[in-house]
Amino acid sequence: MKRFRRWLFNGIAALSLLMCVATAILWMRSHWIGDEWTFQKDRTKNGKSHLFAADARSTTGSVEVLIESGIANKNTLDLTEARHSEGPTFRLIFQGMHGTLLERLGFRLNWGPWIFVHGVNAYGVTSVTINFPFWFLATAFAGTPLLWILTVRSRRSASSGFCQSCGYDLRATPGQCPECGTVPAKP
Repeated sequence: MKRFRRWLFNGIAALSLLMCVATAILWMRSHWIGDEWTFQKDRTKNGKSHLFAADARSTTGSVEVLIESGIANKNTLDLTEARHSEGPTFRLIFQGMHGTLLERLGFRLNWGPWIFVHGVNAYGVTSVTINFPFWFLATAFAGTPLLWILTVRSRRSASSGFCQSCGYDLRATPGQCPECGTVPAKP
């Protein structure tokens, strides 16, 4: 079981490191090219057209996620679509110096009623907009690999004859560290 947990943790740390690197690349790219990923799903059920749209955009240094759902005022065709497009990058309007501290750092959560879902006039629409900076994602994804580095380092120093406190080589004096005086634990 211990081996499985270590294997699982190593896999999660590797995936997290990959996501951290990908986020850093997208962060740099966001200063020159604006990416937009869109997913739409429209379906008609019981004579009503239910609309759903999720949209993620990279703006200068941040990500904006917009989720909308509602019922169309007229019947629409059933549609499921996912697409990616590129365009010029732009800076979010709320990121000026007049906003709250969280807004100046690039965070924002906005929700409420709306009248359109991906351009179709609708009723009962709920809209949620979430903004967060790329640095936040990169930092969050870097946490697990950092923890992995620390655990591997402590595991190697404990098992390879080095002092736990100062890192001194204990091969010549296995009973006590001559550098700091720490007595190593017996295995």
